[in-house]
Amino acid sequence: MNPTTYSTLEIHSDAINLLICAVTSEAGLVKFRPLERFGEVLELSSELAANNTLSADSINKLEITLRKYGKIAHRNSGTVFVAASGAVARARNAPEVFERLSAAAGETIHLMSQTRESALAADALRERMDETGDQLIIDVGSAFTYVALTSGREIVAQAWLPVGTTGLSAILVGDPPGALSWSLLASRVGFALQALPQGNKPLKAWATGSAAHNLVGLDRKEDQAADHKLCLPDLSTLADQLMAQSAKKVARHLGEDLRRIVLLPPGLVVMSAILDNYGLAEVTVVPEGLREGIIRRGVKSPETWWKD
Repeated sequence: MNPTTYSTLEIHSDAINLLICAVTSEAGLVKFRPLERFGEVLELSSELAANNTLSADSINKLEITLRKYGKIAHRNSGTVFVAASGAVARARNAPEVFERLSAAAGETIHLMSQTRESALAADALRERMDETGDQLIIDVGSAFTYVALTSGREIVAQAWLPVGTTGLSAILVGDPPGALSWSLLASRVGFALQALPQGNKPLKAWATGSAAHNLVGLDRKEDQAADHKLCLPDLSTLADQLMAQSAKKVARHLGEDLRRIVLLPPGLVVMSAILDNYGLAEVTVVPEGLREGIIRRGVKSPETWWKD
């Protein structure tokens, strides 16, 4: 167990993810080098969208995975931060469920607000951004979508849209989903865009979060430290596939977990609509996000990193 190695174990409605990093602190700046990443897909989106409650079966799945990942984290890290985020953190029975599941993880599981999630993810992402120029941050999550306008790396306007992959996935009917499902999905997203932040037109867009990572297949790429470009023509091609082929066939073609495929259409529509609204044709997807943000803040403020 290395005291300079930190881990973040994050639970959200799509997956449980574990990040293990070597950390150094120089002149007040926290620097880290990812050592290992683990992830296990969960199937919680449908039930959360339907009744906003974690079932007994889902709680058992969480317990098994948290026990496994908790052991890995403690075996390899001096400090372990554990958080629940997105729709799973806002489930009706989340407080009592995660109080019980903390024993499996071996650490207290902290439920984070959407404001704290966004702040931590943006903090991690901003180091990738250009130092000057008007830019856009997009984080399409399971329960909401965070969008911010920046001047350089400084946020000047931000908003939380009431759409996320969990709720939107419930709109889709059929395999592949029919045209009406796609239309209803686009209508729901279009209405939410009214809340987008206003300001100078951004020249460049940056994205993080599970939806963006799924769209570029980041979890299945060998080089997870690099940026990945995502262009509107790419999204259009993916939409054509999702409308024409079954989820099983798309999963086989992309080399992706079948359980992630149902979350691609909502992420695709939200991302495309936001880019189009600001007149942008591409976005840079970065691997850094909430888990890295937790480590950065946790090293500096171990007793309060999850608090607003």
